[in-house]
Amino acid sequence: MSAVAHGRRRLQLAGGARKAVLTTHIASAVALLGTTAGLAIVGAHTAGTSDPDEAHAVYAVMSLLTFSLGIPLSFIALASGILLATTARWGLFRYWWVTAKLALLTAVIVVGATVTGAGIDTLLAVTERRAPSASGARWTLVVAAGAQAAMVLTASALSVFRPGGPIRAR
Repeated sequence: MSAVAHGRRRLQLAGGARKAVLTTHIASAVALLGTTAGLAIVGAHTAGTSDPDEAHAVYAVMSLLTFSLGIPLSFIALASGILLATTARWGLFRYWWVTAKLALLTAVIVVGATVTGAGIDTLLAVTERRAPSASGARWTLVVAAGAQAAMVLTASALSVFRPGGPIRAR
């Protein structure tokens, strides 16, 4: 049953506007995947270094990437995904795969705000004091960034395979 049949009209994106939003969504998600994977790889390399100056420089770049790419890309992907879902037949809570993508991207943002960002800040402070081995946060950061990359990759796969079918109303 369509939204019109329920007595309400749903905003729909047509042609070029839908393609522009879809392109924005795909590009931001792919860039977010690259950013999170890059943070995990660079973090793993840096976790094994004994040079506090090198570690500090890398964590400073990681902080820059998080704020200049990670955060904006997360919110662009979230906003464009919500716009696409709410203006198409999929809806946000009508199909499992769409709801799962929303949950995964929300989790990426939460992990970034609570673990990744805090880990980078901690490691910047630790390496500034020239004691990189004094903090267990280095491997926590690697795991968090890796988990973020895995969540974005899983959301991408959900877009392709669309498993689970519709969520049934109770």
